[in-house]
Amino acid sequence: MLLNLDLRSSMPIYEQIKLGILGKILNGELKRDDVLPSIRELASILRVNPNTVIRAYKELEIEGILIARQGIGFLVNAEIQTTRGIFMAVLQKELLEPIRKAKRSGIELEEIIEVVKELWKNTE
Repeated sequence: MLLNLDLRSSMPIYEQIKLGILGKILNGELKRDDVLPSIRELASILRVNPNTVIRAYKELEIEGILIARQGIGFLVNAEIQTTRGIFMAVLQKELLEPIRKAKRSGIELEEIIEVVKELWKNTE
């Protein structure tokens, strides 16, 4: 499973892994009951510490997205929350960094809301 990681991002690597997995669930690449790569395998593919993958998997398990099965590994929860819930979680994580940058630049919340409203209006 290939995930795009940005080592220059202020977002921690484990969060990027979580976001990548959520994105693959949203786009249908990962489906309910699909088994994810083992911790060591994904760590090797991504060239990260296995503890980073463990943290991502464990947090997704706590959030109800993944289930850990003895002898199998981690799989996508068959009783997963709605697609809308997953989408909202991904959206929040994707918006976090641009919002931080805007806030540091002195842009007010009302200005951001106006930009979002304008984009919303001009999107099909």
